[in-house]
Amino acid sequence: MPLVTFANSNGLNEVSGSAFGKNDESGEENLRIAGTGGAGFVVPSTVEGSNVDLADEFAKLIVSQRSFSANSRLINTVDQMTQELLRLR
Repeated sequence: MPLVTFANSNGLNEVSGSAFGKNDESGEENLRIAGTGGAGFVVPSTVEGSNVDLADEFAKLIVSQRSFSANSRLINTVDQMTQELLRLR
């Protein structure tokens, strides 16, 4: 299985999470056979390790959860104020 290497792999554009794209900074692509010329190996029947930072994801989850909670309390308060205003009429 052929693999592609670049002269400057740090110059690649991050497209999403673990996908990268070629640009002028990365240099030309070099098609190589797996395991030769600096190309990695392809190992069948293995599971790739996660590249997700769990601590960062949990922190984002907590922030989102607190924002949702604060927004729901705000909606509740506005609803109560509207009801009180209607009772005063």
